[in-house]
Amino acid sequence: MAKKKLNITDQIRSYLDACKYNGKQPLSESKLLEAGVTPKQIAGIELEEITLALNEGKPTDIYNGEPRYYPVFWTYEGPSGFAFQDSRCAFTHAAAGSGSRHSYHDKAVSDYSGRQFTELWKEYLS
Repeated sequence: MAKKKLNITDQIRSYLDACKYNGKQPLSESKLLEAGVTPKQIAGIELEEITLALNEGKPTDIYNGEPRYYPVFWTYEGPSGFAFQDSRCAFTHAAAGSGSRHSYHDKAVSDYSGRQFTELWKEYLS
């Protein structure tokens, strides 16, 4: 019986999963902090690795005119104050805060990133 291929969202559930998928060694957050790297910068680094993995190793090409999707978040008063809202598509520009390094080839994958990695996105965008 043939083995069923796992969907990329079933394979990438954490930064460590993304590093393994991309064949890279995870960065030491404590060493980065000691070196003066901010938590916001660390979140950006981790999101880049996650985005590359969720795009199945294919970097986003901002010059080919393909649609690309990026998670959109709402901030509001309340206990959490930050929540995934939807994914949007951009043909010629990147939304402030996300940029082309954190965009996806597929809306469903972008939605997954927004839901699965909300805390990382919050750190990065806050």
